[in-house]
Amino acid sequence: MSLTYSMRSAMIALIALTLSAVQAFAQSLPGVTDTEIRVGQTNSYSGPLSLFGTTGQAMSAYFDKINAEGGINGRMIRFISLDDAFSPPKTVEQTRKLIESEEVLLVAGSLGTAGNIAVQKYLNGRNIPQLLVQSGSSAFNDPARNKWSTPGLLGYEAEARAFARYILSTNAKAKVGVLRQNDDFGRDYMKGMKTVLSGVHEGMIVAVEAYEVTSPTVDSEVIRLKASGADTIVIAATGRTAAQTIRKIHELGWRPTILLTYISNSISAVMKPAGLEASTGVVTTEFLKDPGDGTWKNDPDVIAYRAWMAKYFKPGNVDEKLNASAYTTAQMLVDILRRCGGDLSRENVLKQAVSIQGTFPMLLPGIQVSSSDADRSLFKKLQFRRFDGERWAPIDELISAE
Repeated sequence: MSLTYSMRSAMIALIALTLSAVQAFAQSLPGVTDTEIRVGQTNSYSGPLSLFGTTGQAMSAYFDKINAEGGINGRMIRFISLDDAFSPPKTVEQTRKLIESEEVLLVAGSLGTAGNIAVQKYLNGRNIPQLLVQSGSSAFNDPARNKWSTPGLLGYEAEARAFARYILSTNAKAKVGVLRQNDDFGRDYMKGMKTVLSGVHEGMIVAVEAYEVTSPTVDSEVIRLKASGADTIVIAATGRTAAQTIRKIHELGWRPTILLTYISNSISAVMKPAGLEASTGVVTTEFLKDPGDGTWKNDPDVIAYRAWMAKYFKPGNVDEKLNASAYTTAQMLVDILRRCGGDLSRENVLKQAVSIQGTFPMLLPGIQVSSSDADRSLFKKLQFRRFDGERWAPIDELISAE
């Protein structure tokens, strides 16, 4: 049966009305138009941890690649990353600018524990996704209190518990000293260590030294740790301080077992500045391939990463693990946005963010990410590795991080 002219006109009008409604809906979403998705971030391009600013540049470069390939379901990513100098008050100021002036859809990959905690209540109170936070703090895996926050790194407490179990299994009579950053990052490490080293093992921790992130050196803290009689040292410190600590321990002629947090185990940024001889024997945990580690020279995913760096991020250090980490974080966000399809409401963005499953190219073989609404932690496994002067050599198979 053929359609009458009036019926055809009515159908055309209905289709036009539907398309108009869809466009109007898209345009009414904060941070979303029919041509772009606005994503915000705060990062440390200046200040005491300016080294980490490369993560924001690397994420921006990855989004350049995605945009060159057609974007996300036809929309380009406009990535707005602002400098907070690793200062929580500045993080608050810049985050407000992202939300109230730039009108971003979400914030993703923002750096640091203290700054992200400072804006967490503000973002959650406005139902704005705070995704893939570059911190392993338990504060970002607490959906009952902060529904709109998700972590992007391995939990600090989980790594600290793994360190404590490693110590018990290798030297049950160890005397443990801890150097920790004087903030929530450092406090999470102590909490994780004490969870395992409690009861009959409580006395194993013989000294704890806290330092400020703005401290120029930690020489005095390291000297006090040596004086405590500690034969095992846990370094819960960021890059420059971690390198200083390893170097100072070596200069003192002190040879404790050294356990180093994964956030500071970059060969190019920490081990080489500390000195390869001084760094030999350091133990860490890992879930990511370090492009500066010769182990991965012929790995297809690392080759692809290097090709991306050469094309989209030429000024960056191709051997810097921080860039590989940012590359992976950006891939995760792209995966979240693609799975949103045509529904880029903040509610759907969060729904997709808490249901990541699978693997990404720069993760260690066998490492997969998975999250749920109840448990936002991405990394359920890790691997212990020891630095042999050139590379991180696996000590054992993957173990549970939970």
